[in-house]
Amino acid sequence: MAPLRASVTVGAGVWVGASSTGNYAFVTGTGFPTQSTLKLTNNGAIVGAGGAGGSGCSSGYCSWSVGGNGGPALYAQYPLTIVNNNVIGGGGGGGGGSQVSWQSSVVAGGSGGGGGEGWGTSAGGGVTTDQPSYPQGHAGGAGTISGPGAGGAGTQSGMYPNQYSAPWYCYSNSAGNGGAWGQPGGASAAAYGSGCNGAGAYYPGGAGGYAVVGNANVTWSTVGTVYGPKQ
Repeated sequence: MAPLRASVTVGAGVWVGASSTGNYAFVTGTGFPTQSTLKLTNNGAIVGAGGAGGSGCSSGYCSWSVGGNGGPALYAQYPLTIVNNNVIGGGGGGGGGSQVSWQSSVVAGGSGGGGGEGWGTSAGGGVTTDQPSYPQGHAGGAGTISGPGAGGAGTQSGMYPNQYSAPWYCYSNSAGNGGAWGQPGGASAAAYGSGCNGAGAYYPGGAGGYAVVGNANVTWSTVGTVYGPKQ
């Protein structure tokens, strides 16, 4: 079988995006005849999906979570020459959710992390609770191709129900912001205040997505702008 000489060009202003963090935006494929050559000229943007924000919790009986990892952009399964005249970028990681904070009857609700920047929309973290009368945390903002989402703001509580007076107060800090292209999401912060004595853990953001997987197969004729690691 004769070798294949294949050249693909992504036009200026064209976005090639992944449908989810578990998929790639661009894949070379395999099974080509011996001595085939592949070339990619990118004048547009090849980008991964952003990771979802971690969930927050506004009572002592629900869960909170770390941010989701950003998705990869390009998978070079076969030797490939790349002329990158614009952008190749993994999705941003989602921000970490913040937990409910309490000591004795002092309660401050946790919030959801922001979604990472990426193709499509990455969900901000929601807030769960089984105690709707408690002060509630805030959901995180969604990430889009225009930017990452912000983590939900923290809350303050006094002695239940809602007596906002020292020394019995407690703050649940903000959740983490989503990460920009190929960057990790931000971590949430631990709770603080005399009513909770700094109780409460913090949760990290998700990792930034790979710009390229299979980089050993890539010959970079022009590197251009690359967001995220190469593997």
